[in-house]
Amino acid sequence: MRESHPPQARAAATESLTMSQTFEFYDARAREAASEAAAATLDNVRDRNLRAEKTWRALASQAKKLMVARETSERQRVERRAAETDLPGL
Repeated sequence: MRESHPPQARAAATESLTMSQTFEFYDARAREAASEAAAATLDNVRDRNLRAEKTWRALASQAKKLMVARETSERQRVERRAAETDLPGL
């Protein structure tokens, strides 16, 4: 028998997976640019790859912060809902 999850749980899991994949993509591109910069023999190629690495790292950092903020927000939302259901007299 297949386990059923509410649509919100499926959406949150998919969103988390997507954000994680985005961070991993940006991080991989940053590492690739750093490697290419280290291997470059021409100054302009090295500089271009260093700029690309900086940009990819900034994108990865932003994706990570967004992922953490969304997880925190979701956790607070769940806690708030749990507290609301525990109120006596409702």
